[in-house]
Amino acid sequence: MYQSTEVIHILKLIVAALAGALAGASIAPVFNNIPGKWLSDYGEPPVPGRGSGKRRIDAPVLTLVFGAGMSYAAILAMSTHGLAEAMAITAALWLLLFTAIADGKYMIIPDQTVALLAAIALMYAFIKAATEHGSESPGTALSTVIADSLQGMLIASGIYILIGVIGRILGKKETLGFGDIKLLAAAGLLCGSQGAVFIVMGTALFSAVGFSGQMLFSKLSFGDEKALGPYISLSCAVYLLVL
Repeated sequence: MYQSTEVIHILKLIVAALAGALAGASIAPVFNNIPGKWLSDYGEPPVPGRGSGKRRIDAPVLTLVFGAGMSYAAILAMSTHGLAEAMAITAALWLLLFTAIADGKYMIIPDQTVALLAAIALMYAFIKAATEHGSESPGTALSTVIADSLQGMLIASGIYILIGVIGRILGKKETLGFGDIKLLAAAGLLCGSQGAVFIVMGTALFSAVGFSGQMLFSKLSFGDEKALGPYISLSCAVYLLVL
């Protein structure tokens, strides 16, 4: 019986690793072929040079890098969660990485990926309710998880909305894009109330380190527009995989 359980666990790890590798390998080709309007401001025509089929990122190299990274992330998720949860986390990581690339390269957070991340968050909530609240009735478990997810959404987006309002009052200009707020809301919905607190703090810490490093090497000047999406995505990914 013990050996049978071990074999099943190993098979699940293999499935997770393969799924992660395929997901990671698909990021560059998909990113290079999405419609140009995904990478343009809402309601605006596609920016020249961003049309589908363009080599927006170096597919051959990044296919290997993303494939290996996502495979490792899927194994890590599988080591602490069930297979269904690990697959949901892997899907969320794919969307977070995709969004981070889009914002880092074009200063655009696609609505499509945020909407998909929110959908994954709701699916993840159903999975957690079914697997982590065994002593509760299904309805009670689901309502508990959904309530926590909604709190996470409000915490993550609400704090940064407040920061944005204060920044606008003091600096007389926008300090936070609406795309960042939507991504924070989706990330909070995915990670719940505790995760939202980590995402808020992690985004502030990671972005401070990142922006300071860019300024140190003269790749960024004070007052330049900065992409926050990569740091939101990184904070969310760290929470999902490590905490």
